[in-house]
Amino acid sequence: MTDSGKRKRGGHETEDAPRATAPVPPPFKPRYRGPALTKAELRAQGQQAMAAASKTVVKLPTKLVRQCGRCGEFTTLMVDPGDATPAFKCKSCDKPDR
Repeated sequence: MTDSGKRKRGGHETEDAPRATAPVPPPFKPRYRGPALTKAELRAQGQQAMAAASKTVVKLPTKLVRQCGRCGEFTTLMVDPGDATPAFKCKSCDKPDR
């Protein structure tokens, strides 16, 4: 007589019992778009949002990374907003001799 169950490599038999399936969630509800806004309406929304903002907008310093043409070393410097970009100086080539 042969067994009706299947055998695995380790000699353990598999269960023929049906497995419980997880409940399927309902499908997503589609979102319907309203009519498209005009540029003037979008501009008014932006101005209203900026007026309602409680934090002030702060400009941060800009990080400039440059590469020397002679030695190839990178030089990094921070520039405050509104300041002019300073002339390039290489850290290794333009060092004064001691």
